[in-house]
Amino acid sequence: MAIRQLDVASVAEHAIRALKLDPLNYTLQDATVMAALIRRLVSTTGPCTRSAIFKRLESCLAPIMSDLDGLASAIEDAIEALVVGSDLVEIPEVPSLAVGCHGPFLVLAPSRFIRRKSGAIYVLGGAPDGQELLPQALASQVEADGYHRVISNPPASLAYELKSYGLHELSESVWLQSPKDVNPEDLVNEHVNQLLNVAEIHSTTSVRILDHSQNGLPYNQRWKEPNNQTGFFIARRPQEFGSPIWCFVQLEHGHVNRLLDLPRRRWPWRPCDAGWYLQLAIDRNANCPQFYEVEEGASEASVSFFSPMPAWARRRLMVIGRPRNRRNALFAYEIPRNELATEEEFLRDRLWLSRTN
Repeated sequence: MAIRQLDVASVAEHAIRALKLDPLNYTLQDATVMAALIRRLVSTTGPCTRSAIFKRLESCLAPIMSDLDGLASAIEDAIEALVVGSDLVEIPEVPSLAVGCHGPFLVLAPSRFIRRKSGAIYVLGGAPDGQELLPQALASQVEADGYHRVISNPPASLAYELKSYGLHELSESVWLQSPKDVNPEDLVNEHVNQLLNVAEIHSTTSVRILDHSQNGLPYNQRWKEPNNQTGFFIARRPQEFGSPIWCFVQLEHGHVNRLLDLPRRRWPWRPCDAGWYLQLAIDRNANCPQFYEVEEGASEASVSFFSPMPAWARRRLMVIGRPRNRRNALFAYEIPRNELATEEEFLRDRLWLSRTN
């Protein structure tokens, strides 16, 4: 068999075709392609940390891509979106891995599907070892749409067929589950009271705090080393191995006086979700609510956000809209114009956000 040298464009085309996608419609940096690559990677390698997924994918794609900054952002966005959308599941530890491997780890979610009220079916997760999730006759009905996969107009018998191939049905209400409606002041007071019942710390503890006095700054610039602050703050404390731990702290003149790891309750969400949710309440109570912007079109509205939101809130936006790039925004979604009023009510009443325009 002859060996043929391929140029960069041909390599990219072959890679996209290998994912059962059309290279005429996609580039390697598109959300749909990134999502498919990450699902394939985690399916074949097993549990991986975020950094391991990032490094492996970056090392494969960097030689054939020119926009390396854009590549890094595309990989990070895709990993987070697949966690939010329930294609990947975050687990704290994997006992079978070698000593020295520390989580949290990401694994491919079990193969499942969700029937939406609209009739559409969302396909989640995947099969291990790079196996095909569905036979070709069914797979051809699945549309890759950004970070998720949808069957828009399924026949009545399709749910039964999916179950016969091992996919479990997940109810829409469970998938879109969110915390019960709560007053932001009550949420903060609950955490403050729990924190005040913790014994004081008499040794020096290193943390980085999410400074709520700097709400006008971009999110990443709000994370700071404590200076001379006094009060209650979301923080992250380092550990010897693994990602820094999310916590809620009491500071006195820049020194940690008490510390409470998050989340405190048995939440089915991640520690970062607990931290972001509590920060939303802290900012609202300080009369400096986090904000969003809306750009309205004839049939679509683009909603831009400048701070992270819990996974359960992003999942809601993900299923009715599509991710969009907006300058200076942390992330943005384009949603149908007729859904805007309902979603703004949710953002205002459940996340305590304020519209700036």
